[in-house]
Amino acid sequence: MLGGKERVDAMLAGKGVSLILKSISINFRRPVTFPDTLLVGHKAKVSSSRTEFQLNSVLYSYAQQKVVADAEGVVVWYDYDRLKKCDPGDVAWRALRDCMGAEYKEDVGRPF
Repeated sequence: MLGGKERVDAMLAGKGVSLILKSISINFRRPVTFPDTLLVGHKAKVSSSRTEFQLNSVLYSYAQQKVVADAEGVVVWYDYDRLKKCDPGDVAWRALRDCMGAEYKEDVGRPF
């Protein structure tokens, strides 16, 4: 756990350390029309920097039974009190690493 309700409340209020989207590139493969339901999957990939990581996404249409878009984004750890990017600390990085599972462990030269 990275802070519980108190951390969630701070994040929603724009206080403390949280995440911010630095950039995103989206490849729209197929048009989507209403009504439809999309399944959005994300996969994090840590860079050599301790202040940011890559987030790859895929959007799947239930109506079309096909992938309709994919995206690559860069997410930055951001200190909303100081208004600048930051290192979130070892606890946050370990939590992110654990979410990525075995793929992260194969990546050589990373901070953990």
